[in-house]
Amino acid sequence: MLIRVETLQDRAAVEALHGDAFGDDVVPALVAALRTGEGFVRRYSLVADDSDDPERPDVVGHVMLTRVPLEAQDGSAREVLCLSPLGVRPDAQGRGVGRALVEAACAAADADGEPFVVLEGDPAMYSRFGFVAAAGRGLRRPSERTPAAAFQVRGLSADRPDDPALRGRVLYPDVFWELDAVGLPMDGPAFLDTLEQACRDLEARVRAEDGSPDTAALVTPVPACPGWDVADVVRHLGFIHRFVAAWVAGGRRPRPATVAQPAPDAAPAELIAWFAAGWRSLQELLDDRGADTPTATWSPWDATCGFWRRRIAHEAAIHALDVAQTLPDKASGVWWVPDDVALDGVDEVVRLWLGTRLGAEAGGTGELVALVAGDRHWTVGLHGGITETHEVPTPADATVTGAPSALYTWLWGRGREDDVTVTGSPAAVAALRAALTCAMQ
Repeated sequence: MLIRVETLQDRAAVEALHGDAFGDDVVPALVAALRTGEGFVRRYSLVADDSDDPERPDVVGHVMLTRVPLEAQDGSAREVLCLSPLGVRPDAQGRGVGRALVEAACAAADADGEPFVVLEGDPAMYSRFGFVAAAGRGLRRPSERTPAAAFQVRGLSADRPDDPALRGRVLYPDVFWELDAVGLPMDGPAFLDTLEQACRDLEARVRAEDGSPDTAALVTPVPACPGWDVADVVRHLGFIHRFVAAWVAGGRRPRPATVAQPAPDAAPAELIAWFAAGWRSLQELLDDRGADTPTATWSPWDATCGFWRRRIAHEAAIHALDVAQTLPDKASGVWWVPDDVALDGVDEVVRLWLGTRLGAEAGGTGELVALVAGDRHWTVGLHGGITETHEVPTPADATVTGAPSALYTWLWGRGREDDVTVTGSPAAVAALRAALTCAMQ
C-alpha cells in the first residue's frame, strides 16, 4: 500500500470512499469545500493507494490537514493544522490504513516545523495514534457542541506547550458550520455558539476591509435603538459581557460602577479591542463552568450558568441584528439564528420578560394572544399584575404566526410587520407589543 499526495484523478474516488465510510454526503462535501478554501495545503491531502499499477490506482483511504486559526483571547490569531477528515473505505478497514495515513500526515507536518495537529474525533481511536485531550495543554474546543474529550492534539517536534502563542481557541472554517459538521447534536440550543456568531458578525460590520476600525460605521445611528449609534451598541454589549462575568464569578449582582468601561472618547481601535476581549472572556468563563453549574441569576426558577448562556446569547443576537440592519452592506453574510435558538428566544420573551420582568406593570385587560412558530405554541394574557401563559394551543383573541426567526425578532420589535401574520383582535396584539416595550426597557 502506497501513501501519497492526492491527485486530481483521485478526487472522485476520495469523495466516494468518504461517502461509503460515513454514510452521508456531508463529509464528501466538506472535503470538496476545504480543497477550495484558504487553509488547503495540497501536500497535506494524502491517499492510501492499494494498487500495484500506477496507471490504475485503487484509493482506499484519505486524510486531510487544513490550516485553521488559533485565536488568543485578544482576537489575534495564528494558523495551526487540523486533521479532518480521515476516511477508510469499508472493505479496507481493519488493515491499518487509517494509522498509516495519520502517521504520514503528521510526519509531513513535522517536517515543515508545525508544532502540533488538532482534531475532533473518538478518543478511543485517536489515543492509539498519539493524540491526547487538547484542553490539558491550553487549547480550547471550537464549539460547545464538541465534547471536551473529543477535541484532541498530537504534539510534533516543534511543539512548545508553555508558549502562550500556542494556546487559545481553535476556530473551524465557515464550511464546517455551513455543513453542520461541528460536534454532536445537543439536547438544546448551542447558546455559546450563538453568542460567538453574533459578536463576530458585529465585529465584522464595524471594521473596514483591511481590518481597521470603520469610524463612519461606528457613528451611524441605530434605528432600533433611538438615540444610539453603533458605538453605543458596542459599548452596551461590552459592558453587559463584563457585568455578567462579574456576576457569575462573584456569585452576586455586581454594582455597575465596579465594572470597567472604556472612556467615552476611546479611540475606535481601543473600543473594538475592548469589545472583542469582553465577549471572548465571558464565553470562556461560561464554557468552563458548564450549563448546570449553580450560580446567582435574576431568574426565579433558574440559578445555573445555563440561564446566563441563554440570556447573553439572546442579548448578543438581538443587538447584532440592530447593527446588521443599520449596516446591511457590511460583512459577508446576513444575520441569522438557528430555529432552535429563535424558538427559545420566543420562550424567553414569554416566560422571563413578560412573566417575570413586568410584574405589576403588566397592564392588559385579559385578552389572550397566541404565538405560533413551527410546532411551538404560546398563549399570553395580561391581567394587570398577572401574566397568564400557556404552552399548548389555547383559544385566543388574536394569533401571531411566523417562522421562528420572524416571530423572535417581531417580539423584540426588530422584525417587519409583514414578516408575521396577525389575525383576530388588533387591540390585543397592540397591548402585547406595548407590554413588551415596557418590559425590555
